[in-house]
Amino acid sequence: MRNMKSVECPACRQSSEHLTAWSYSGLDDSVFNYQAEFYGCAHCGLVYIANITDGLLEDFYRSECNYATSDHFDSRSPENIRKYSAYKNILRQALSVLDEIVDVGCGRGGFLTWLKASDPAIGATGVDLDERSIADLARDGGAQFLHGGALSLPFEDKTQSVLTYFHVLEHIQNIDGVLQEAARVLRDDALILIEVPDAERYENQPIGGAFWFSIREHIYHFTESALCRALERNQFTIHRVLREVLPTPDFRYPSLMILARKKPPIRRFADARISSAARYLAISKKKLERQANAIDEAAKQGQPVTFWGCSSELYSLLPLIKSKEYRIVDSDHGKQGCSVMGTKILHPEQVEPKGQLVIASYLHSKAIRRSAESLGWSRESHLLLS
Repeated sequence: MRNMKSVECPACRQSSEHLTAWSYSGLDDSVFNYQAEFYGCAHCGLVYIANITDGLLEDFYRSECNYATSDHFDSRSPENIRKYSAYKNILRQALSVLDEIVDVGCGRGGFLTWLKASDPAIGATGVDLDERSIADLARDGGAQFLHGGALSLPFEDKTQSVLTYFHVLEHIQNIDGVLQEAARVLRDDALILIEVPDAERYENQPIGGAFWFSIREHIYHFTESALCRALERNQFTIHRVLREVLPTPDFRYPSLMILARKKPPIRRFADARISSAARYLAISKKKLERQANAIDEAAKQGQPVTFWGCSSELYSLLPLIKSKEYRIVDSDHGKQGCSVMGTKILHPEQVEPKGQLVIASYLHSKAIRRSAESLGWSRESHLLLS
């Protein structure tokens, strides 16, 4: 168990306090079979997990992560294209000429592939740790993709003019290491554009009761103050702060984007805004606990309990379930046969449609409902996590 005394906030270096413990789970011997210790900073509003390392996170991206195959990152989806266009417009407004860009943590390269198709003259390079994501990307006549990480960029000092980090910083424990590496490769007065989910607006875009904190690999939940303070401490000047609601193929999310330049800050970011993220963390945990209690009550009454969908929400819910007499099903053949907390995942057709069916995915609940009813589950048996 980690020492629960005050610890230094990774963003602003002030004192942060322990908020709660949150038990996660995962497939088989997942790196996320652990109890996360959440801390919160009253000075900048950051909420974060303090007891995980970048080494463990890299293990997850190498072996467990499904970003390389998820439709959520499909570069052809209209929703993602609208988001890419928003990114490009922000950069165009900040630069007289956008002639080269490096996208760090590029994933499957959707943004750069679209950018090159819309403007072939731009020199576009993507960098990512997950070789599965970049392995099949075209290199002839399009963007260039390199294997590397945010903590070890494959570039010489002061050689880059624009770095982008879309949904990267919330995944990496060493914030200073990321920003210092960015400063190393950027030319003086060059631009950095960072996007993270906006923790101050989670409650306005809840999606499900515990969605935002159930994303196990999101170890930081940033506020504007937290991200700006981290940038200024690492010798970046804040150029622009943007808050928008942007689309994905599955949902709309609150986006926080910070555009900064590599030069000593003109001022220190002093107007800290105490966020609702810490309060919403407590609300999310209580919702999970209430759902776990309801499921345990159903089990006490002798009803078989079946969970459908190996989602992030399920990985947070199962450690709270006292009864171990439950079944787990999933339509994904890659998950069938794996185990979560010792329970093997089955094909939905292997389970008799009887008792309580817990629809364990906020994002795919409609599809699960349809499939369940086609297999004989009554609508009255459904319990939707919310």
